[in-house]
Amino acid sequence: MVRKVAIVDTMVFLHWPIFSDLDWKAIVDADHVEIVIPSVVFYEIDGHKDGHPQSTIRKRARAVLKKIEELIGSEEKVAIAPHVVLHLDTRIFEDFATHGLSGVIADDKLLLAAIHRRDEEDNDEVVIVSGDSTVRVKAKRNRFIAYEPPERDRFEDPLDSFQRTVQGLNEQLAELRKKDPVISISHRSGDVAEKVLARAIPFDSRSFKRERVNTHTAELPVKPLPRMNEWRISADEIERYNAQRGEFFVELDSYLEAVWVNAYKREMTIFMDAVLSNTGHGPATDLHITVVAPDEAELFDCNFLPRLKDAPKPPKQPRDLLESISFLPSPRFAMKAPTPPKSDWTISTGKRIAKTVVPKVIQHSPVDIPLLCIMLTDPMTDLNFHLEIRIACVELREPLDKKLHFIYRAPDVSNPDTIAVAEFEAHCKLFAKTMEEEYADLDSED
Repeated sequence: MVRKVAIVDTMVFLHWPIFSDLDWKAIVDADHVEIVIPSVVFYEIDGHKDGHPQSTIRKRARAVLKKIEELIGSEEKVAIAPHVVLHLDTRIFEDFATHGLSGVIADDKLLLAAIHRRDEEDNDEVVIVSGDSTVRVKAKRNRFIAYEPPERDRFEDPLDSFQRTVQGLNEQLAELRKKDPVISISHRSGDVAEKVLARAIPFDSRSFKRERVNTHTAELPVKPLPRMNEWRISADEIERYNAQRGEFFVELDSYLEAVWVNAYKREMTIFMDAVLSNTGHGPATDLHITVVAPDEAELFDCNFLPRLKDAPKPPKQPRDLLESISFLPSPRFAMKAPTPPKSDWTISTGKRIAKTVVPKVIQHSPVDIPLLCIMLTDPMTDLNFHLEIRIACVELREPLDKKLHFIYRAPDVSNPDTIAVAEFEAHCKLFAKTMEEEYADLDSED
């Protein structure tokens, strides 16, 4: 006959049917079973009858204690079924360190009780029955055979009022999260990295102005007298026109210098042109956007570019009577001042942090982020850095952090035709006109 002593842990008493109804001989595969309730298990059950947060566990603990009270009498062991006896062992052991165990861990207290019982037994095998996998693993490390009651008999713990409240709140939270916005920052035309060409060696602004001005600098010649003296342009008119024209070219020289400074700054500046998209199920409001630049770059709003006044207008060329009759057009020279884009960025004193607010981003309607200028501090040095972007709003559970990788390859200063290439990886568009494009725009307005 196979005889076994089963040390049973607290979980079996509280999560399986009442212990007197279990088939212990089948659980431990023995013909005779002694069920031992160590003192640590007894006191844990006693603590759960009033202190456990779940009402169902409190009820089970009280039922187990009542059943033990009914069965245990003056005898040390009591039979609860044929060849199955119950033994309440109230001894307390303290030699944890001797066996490499800890006195503050309940599982170790159970193992220590099993070790002492094993040392006392000469014939019966001592085993451990537990519904906790951690206890079973520890038992095997201490050379015990561990058993688990049938999973099919385990109770499905019903939720008490507190747990039902928590579950309801979790379900509401899950529904709310389904309505959360999902914000992303992207390139205006997609997620493809853009490249921009910027000429590193600037044009000679003086030669540029000289070529533009030379077409208008010749003094107005005194025309031959026509057959009728009253038809010719008077000398006073010619002198007055030439004086006005001289003043015009002084103003034009200053204006073209400002145009050059503006164009050069645009070459060394990258405009971050990005959009916010919302692929979630709810709107996002008051999105606070923060951009942080490293030491290799400075941030500006678009108003840092020089505000150009309208180009000066040349004086009207006087006409003689024949020109007036034939409606000959007078030469014109006019350039329209570029209007800097509006910017809503707040730039910190150190020009390293820029902040703005986007009022609202609804589903499937991308919203433009205000243009932000990124000025290279040293355009003659290769650069490789990140711009950090943080987007936060009330509807987002946590801020969205994005790093935009920036690579700049400096040109060879010995080669005036070298083109520097700037790349933004991820979701940022760069654009800047080359000087040829800038001047082509000016030419088209002549």
